[in-house]
Amino acid sequence: MLAEAIGYHSAIRFGIEHGKRNMVQPDYSSTAFLYTQPSDTITPSDDLNAGDVVSRLLHGYSDRDATDQLLVSEHEGTDDTRPIPGLVHTTNATITFHVLINPDNKGLLLRRTSDQATGYQSADVAIDGAPAGIWLEPRSNTAHRWLDDTYLVPDRLTAGKNLVTVSLTPTPGTPPWTASHYHIDVLTA
Repeated sequence: MLAEAIGYHSAIRFGIEHGKRNMVQPDYSSTAFLYTQPSDTITPSDDLNAGDVVSRLLHGYSDRDATDQLLVSEHEGTDDTRPIPGLVHTTNATITFHVLINPDNKGLLLRRTSDQATGYQSADVAIDGAPAGIWLEPRSNTAHRWLDDTYLVPDRLTAGKNLVTVSLTPTPGTPPWTASHYHIDVLTA
């Protein structure tokens, strides 16, 4: 699925970790398929740093009762020993922000960098007030807490528009919604 696609420009390094800290000798094999097109299908569109006051102002960002927390942790994977510092915005209230997009879009990919210490973060997504579905991230990892996850917004909600308002309403009874950064890509084909 497009939302789970692995982005790269000219090369990719892939690995599988098995056992605690890769200390088990397994007998695994895998197959990967690469589907390409001659033209780009995703174009970077906008960036919002949820921990930065200026970025929040420029995007009309609002979320009631949010807190900021410094997180120094790693992403999962091969480079999981390199700590990355950043601010994480945490809230149970509705989050809204504006993003600039190309009106010739075929939909959007919302990419969130978040703290996955607590799994099952969930939010109702709306674009300009129209429901777009539920963004659910069931994963959790208390050792490698940085996570990038993606939500695909259909073009029926974005086509012909150059500015949209994204609303994320955390699902009642689920852990608080966390975000350090939102990156918005436009689908072009």
